[in-house]
Amino acid sequence: MGEEEYKKIVQRISSTNFYDFMNYYDLTYGELLGIIGYGVHSDISKMRKNTLYKLLRTKQCILEFTDSKIGVMADTHIGSPFMSWDKINRMYDFFFDNDIYTVVLLGDLFHGPSYSCKNSPNRSITQCYQQFVACEDNYPKGFQNFMLHGNHEQRFEQVGMDLWNMLAVKRDDFFSLGIGRCYVKMNGFIISLNHPGIEDRLLPPELHYDIGLYAHYHYFYQGNKRTYIGTCSNLVNRPASSKIDNPGFAILSACDKDLCVTAYDLSTDNIQPLFAKTYSKSNKR
Repeated sequence: MGEEEYKKIVQRISSTNFYDFMNYYDLTYGELLGIIGYGVHSDISKMRKNTLYKLLRTKQCILEFTDSKIGVMADTHIGSPFMSWDKINRMYDFFFDNDIYTVVLLGDLFHGPSYSCKNSPNRSITQCYQQFVACEDNYPKGFQNFMLHGNHEQRFEQVGMDLWNMLAVKRDDFFSLGIGRCYVKMNGFIISLNHPGIEDRLLPPELHYDIGLYAHYHYFYQGNKRTYIGTCSNLVNRPASSKIDNPGFAILSACDKDLCVTAYDLSTDNIQPLFAKTYSKSNKR
């Protein structure tokens, strides 16, 4: 698709035909939001811009979680020599023990082909397929996994493999949230899920959110509205002292009118919390 198609969409799209455009142009939910975001900043009438702004607010969140607790993980990098099935299994055991059956994956579940295979398409495809089979055979079952695609998932596309359709055929417990960024709701809060580093993609625009969860950087960090989720593997970085390079995961917990983000450490035998941040509706703008 090019700008001419984008212009046609932004001139005609509405809440009633939103999904028709998704199907006709074979777009993801997030890609269509990205096109609407493009339209807001294009040369169109003020009235049409107002319509698009309203549509973005209406369609911002792709789904709403009704669970009281959900798991959040990132950057497992299946296929990397530094990935850890032990950490993945220990994390899912922790989820099971705490009655958590819904898990959000913030991208880079897979590693994709190594850089050494850059000029060898057949080796790249073989590596991707081996990673897919490893996930199919070994990934813990009994949970609903909502997967945001990261920059390493793009490596599958670059060698001509449709990772999402492959997963959907073999596993019925993975659900795609789109590519790079999406918005969801939980306990009345709008949560922005992010995996930076996506190339050449229409991403949903930056919209109002209450909590932002970020992957890709392989460290934990707690800011005001943003929490960076560390890797669930041995691919830890060595960040500045204000950041935590332990491998781990997080849990979102709803309690009354609050929502709590708690990060957990997987670097020792006993899983322990690293930090917690509670968001209150009274503090929402």
